[in-house]
Amino acid sequence: MQARLLVIKGKNAGASIEVTAKGAVSIGRGDESSVPMFDPGLSRRHFTLVQDNGGFLITDLKSTNGTYVNSERIGGTQPLHHGDIIAAGSSLFEFRVQEDADNETTQIFLSKESRGESSKEETSVGLDLDKSTIMTLPQSEADMRQAHRALTTLYKIGNLINGEIDLQKVLKSTMDAVMSQIRADRGTLILIDRERGTYEPVVVHTGVDDPATDPTTEVRPYLSRTILDTVVKNGTSIISNDAMGDERFKAGESVIMQHIRSVMCVPLAAKEKILGAIYLDSTGVADAFQQNDLELVTAIALQAGLAIDRAKLIEDLENLFFESIRTIVAALEAKDRYTCGHSERVTTYAVEIARAMDWTEKDLNTLNLSALLHDVGKIGIPERVLLKPGKLTAEEYEIMKQHPVIGAEIIKHLKNAASIIGGIRYHHERWDGMGYPDGLKAEQIPLMARIIQMADSYDAMTSHRPYRKGLTHEEVVSEVERCKGSQFDPKIAEVFLRLVRGGRIRPLLMKQPHYMEHFRVE
Repeated sequence: MQARLLVIKGKNAGASIEVTAKGAVSIGRGDESSVPMFDPGLSRRHFTLVQDNGGFLITDLKSTNGTYVNSERIGGTQPLHHGDIIAAGSSLFEFRVQEDADNETTQIFLSKESRGESSKEETSVGLDLDKSTIMTLPQSEADMRQAHRALTTLYKIGNLINGEIDLQKVLKSTMDAVMSQIRADRGTLILIDRERGTYEPVVVHTGVDDPATDPTTEVRPYLSRTILDTVVKNGTSIISNDAMGDERFKAGESVIMQHIRSVMCVPLAAKEKILGAIYLDSTGVADAFQQNDLELVTAIALQAGLAIDRAKLIEDLENLFFESIRTIVAALEAKDRYTCGHSERVTTYAVEIARAMDWTEKDLNTLNLSALLHDVGKIGIPERVLLKPGKLTAEEYEIMKQHPVIGAEIIKHLKNAASIIGGIRYHHERWDGMGYPDGLKAEQIPLMARIIQMADSYDAMTSHRPYRKGLTHEEVVSEVERCKGSQFDPKIAEVFLRLVRGGRIRPLLMKQPHYMEHFRVE
């Protein structure tokens, strides 16, 4: 059996001191003690701990300020029990007993200054959660409450982030969980932008009721760049319970200007790659964070790092997919300088309309893809019809009307394409049933197709053609009002008109990539 003292308050908060049968452990501020601590309130040799006949004894060494166990001053030697609180000088210790010594190997994390060195380092290096207090069998009511808090939090955060693929939701859920459990004035989740070599604070809790999410690329003034650099470089967690007196950080501009006292910073990592960090601080209180706080945030960070890495991979793949689709569509449209960029513009307008109708991000992504591909069927239309500069004849118009059907046929062979086909096949249907290809009417037309039709019509109205100029703002509004309830879904038309009148939708000029010139047919 072995035990340890956990320093829960004082200059060395977070330190863990091992007590075994190998010999007595003496605590004090002088080199005569086996564990010297920087605490002016301690005597040079203040008290000792020793294992005796399967139990543990504490002895006050005639200290000046006394040794207290559970608020009672001891006069000599007395037994210690699991969960006892020891007060000596300005430090508080919690006594913990570990029945099976093979299951836990406790390291001592004490400041350099407490060992007679110059720097007040309070850094936990290579924290092993399998050997942390989170994994220790609770032996008191206080331990039970702490274990319940930790395990409940880990369970909730696991459910929240491990089943989530949306990166922003993973980031927000992670910081919400951390801030709900740790008493910090401010907290920030930082990701590393490796291309620019900068830190990106992606979720910021500033102590107000509603946490702020700020996707800026510069580190906020209250973040200590020195501390962040240390954590990211070494891949280790830091607790500094007096940053203004910590030799490593006290010269930092942020520490000085913001009067930062307590700081806890934990790396976010996945597959041996540092993704960023969780940064917490307190400006008014020193000793704000304890070892169990560090262990809990580290456990959350381990889960979050994997979830963030997965979500970023999925996001990167989706971005690559959409960029590939955009390139293909742009190449198809580049043959006609009058329709070049048409699908991209329609997509922008359609998404803006759907967002104003409170569509979810998932549905917006589906609409995005359907709108981008709504005219893909034009690849099957002869160029003599597709690129004709003037108005089409009746025969040519019948040929052109086949492009929604062709597009749907092309797309239906793709996996999971069912959700986007409706927008492609039916974007030329009309609310009054006079559209094509199937003459659907009103709500028979998929909602996605009705939105794309509104956006498609707006781009057609505002684009210049060889035979006419694009309509003005006033002419567009008048035309939509006239066709509301005949060509257009009246509810969608109202949303569209509100966006146009408010300036949220206006004609766009889409600049094409330079390589599109290779596809141009003059």
